[in-house]
Amino acid sequence: MLCDTASEMPTLEMWNDRISTARDNGISALLDGTLKRWFTEPFRENDKAAVEKVAQMIRTTNTDGYIACASAVRDMSQTSILSRISVPTIIIVGEDDPACTVEQSRVLEEHIEGAELVVIKNAAHLSNIEKTDEFNEAILSFLHRI
Repeated sequence: MLCDTASEMPTLEMWNDRISTARDNGISALLDGTLKRWFTEPFRENDKAAVEKVAQMIRTTNTDGYIACASAVRDMSQTSILSRISVPTIIIVGEDDPACTVEQSRVLEEHIEGAELVVIKNAAHLSNIEKTDEFNEAILSFLHRI
């Protein structure tokens, strides 16, 4: 199950900027932009409790841990090995995910033989939180077929 992910990040400079911001100003400086990428505006307005849980998770993220993770995501290059995946695979992506886009999910689908792509409408990067029912239905349906 590959959910709201990608095999490569196309904009290295963006990650360098985030790393510099975290190092210079702390994780909280990344909070607003992260929440805007991770959730659609209607969800941010209508489910403030769920957004606040994620916001608190971000606020308490260790800066060194964030920098290490961001560096790994920035540097990953896995498209060339996707064809090695030989098990049933579902790819789930929020239609409005600016972090790991539908286009990037199509790359996964194209390189993994037999992969199934599910695009969840009106959801961004945390589609499992934003559209829990649709997300769970996609996973359960997939699991029942394999």
